[in-house]
Order: sequence, then C-alpha cells, then structure tokens
Amino acid sequence: MARDRYLWNAGEEEINDASKVIRADTPKSKWDNFWFYHKTHVIVGILIVLIVSWFIYDLASKVDPDYQIGIITNSSYPSETLDKLGEQLALHAEDLNGDGQVVVQVNGYPMAIGSDSTSEVDANTQMASVTRFSVDVQSGDSIIFMADEESFRNVMEMYSLWSYLDGTNPEEGAEDYENMRIAWSEAKGLNSLDLSVSENSLYSNEAVDALMDRLYIGLRCFEGTAIEDDPEKQAYYEKSKALFDWMITGEDAG
Repeated sequence: MARDRYLWNAGEEEINDASKVIRADTPKSKWDNFWFYHKTHVIVGILIVLIVSWFIYDLASKVDPDYQIGIITNSSYPSETLDKLGEQLALHAEDLNGDGQVVVQVNGYPMAIGSDSTSEVDANTQMASVTRFSVDVQSGDSIIFMADEESFRNVMEMYSLWSYLDGTNPEEGAEDYENMRIAWSEAKGLNSLDLSVSENSLYSNEAVDALMDRLYIGLRCFEGTAIEDDPEKQAYYEKSKALFDWMITGEDAG
C-alpha cells in the first residue's frame, strides 16, 4: 500500500501519529485553500464589477437636458426653487433630443464678479461657480441667462455676455441694459409659474418670490461666437429663443 511504502522505515510513534495521516480534501478545505491564495483577486474582481455596474447605471439613469438655463447671482438660491423652475418651464418647452421627455435644467452660479461685488459666497462655491459658468459659456449649454442687478452689470462689463433682446450684439461698452433684459416682475410667462415651496422647505413662498423678483432675464450673444457655426447649436439657439419669448409674453409660439 502507498501508506506502507512511505512509513517503511518509520517508528511506531510516527506510524500512529494522527497528524501524519493523509486525509482526502473536503469541500470546506478546498474552499479554505482557494480563499487563502486567491482572496485578493476575488476582492479586486468584486470591486471592479461594482464600479463597472455603477458606471453603467449612472450612464443609463443620467438625464440629458433638452435646455439649460443659467442663473448668475451674488448669493446662493435654493436648489429646490431652481429645480421647480426647471419643471415648470418644461411644460412650455419641447423634447429636443427625442428621448420622450422634456427636461429644462436650471444651473445656479452664485459668485462674486468684479471688484465692487457685494457677494458673500465662500471660496469653494466661488471657484466651482466660476468654473461651471466658464464651461457653460464656452460650450453654449445655456442660451438663456438670468441675473440680479449687480451680476448683470458686472458680467456685461467683464464678459460682454448679453445680446439685445432681438438677438443682435451690442457695441462694445454699451450700457443700454434696458434693451438687453426684462425684469422677472415684468415677464408674463415667468410670473405665471408655480414656484411654491414644499412644507419642509427652509424658505417661505414670500422669500422665494423676493429672490426671483431680483432677477432679470436675457439672451447670451450668439452672433460672432465660437458656437455660431455649429448647426446643432444654431437649432438649439432658435428653440431656446422661442422658450425665452414664452417667458416674456406667456404666449406659446403659433
């Protein structure tokens, strides 16, 4: 027998030593052995699967907005109000990307612009807002912008952002702001929107109304910009301008 061959010259104690007995592997021992040698590989594999699954879910669940609107202010506006504004505007907008839903994304940019700014936003918010605003302008994500008085003037002085209401560009240094903007309080479409807050909101309806009444609405310059020659941006500009016209008049096109 195989055991006798291995123990031919062994003494009595070694022959009867239970620890020397060769036992067949059990499922548990095989698993323990596998886990000992491959534990790291299994854990890394699980983490990779989780990361890939999260990435796929994020892509599948990510909503591609049909329109984006920027709000430039020297103080932060409640995210609940910005979301509600987007939902209300979507009722008067179109499904531009053909995904079966209409989404208007309102982006808040609270930041200090200009040396005379009275903004009290913190440094992290300032940096994040400036970065996101710059990307927005360069990529042409937002055609419609809103701003409070201070931000409107400073953005025009520093970036020449605003066009006239008919879409033409002002001369450099132009200060006839009344031809570039409409006050929220005078915009019939905007004033018809329901922006009432939820029961758990930190803001009252009166406080939200006061915040919105500080805003002016206008269009960004399009002619002569880097996005003017992009056919998709041209179509997006026209659709955004139609939504802008509704905000002002409260009347749907056609």
